[in-house]
Amino acid sequence: MKLTCVLCSKEYIFDSEKIPEAGFRIGCSVCGTK
Repeated sequence: MKLTCVLCSKEYIFDSEKIPEAGFRIGCSVCGTK
Protein backbone atom coordinates (compact mmCIF):
# COMPACT_ATOMS: atom_id res chain seq x y z
CA MET A 1 0.00 0.00 0.00
CA LYS A 2 1.06 3.62 -0.42
CA LEU A 3 1.94 5.78 2.55
CA THR A 4 3.26 9.30 2.89
CA CYS A 5 6.42 9.70 4.91
CA VAL A 6 5.84 12.02 7.88
CA LEU A 7 9.44 13.22 7.72
CA CYS A 8 9.95 14.06 4.04
CA SER A 9 6.33 14.04 2.79
CA LYS A 10 7.18 11.70 -0.09
CA GLU A 11 4.83 8.92 -1.09
CA TYR A 12 6.33 5.47 -0.94
CA ILE A 13 5.24 1.87 -1.27
CA PHE A 14 4.97 0.18 2.11
CA ASP A 15 5.59 -3.56 2.23
CA SER A 16 3.44 -4.94 5.04
CA GLU A 17 5.66 -8.02 5.20
CA LYS A 18 8.58 -5.93 6.42
CA ILE A 19 6.98 -4.57 9.58
CA PRO A 20 9.47 -4.94 12.48
CA GLU A 21 8.28 -7.12 15.35
CA ALA A 22 9.01 -4.29 17.75
CA GLY A 23 6.26 -2.24 16.19
CA PHE A 24 5.27 -0.12 13.24
CA ARG A 25 7.87 2.41 12.16
CA ILE A 26 7.10 5.16 9.68
CA GLY A 27 9.85 5.94 7.24
CA CYS A 28 10.76 5.64 3.60
CA SER A 29 13.63 4.89 1.25
CA VAL A 30 13.69 8.54 0.14
CA CYS A 31 14.79 10.05 3.45
CA GLY A 32 16.40 6.84 4.66
CA THR A 33 14.33 6.47 7.82
CA LYS A 34 13.26 2.89 8.47
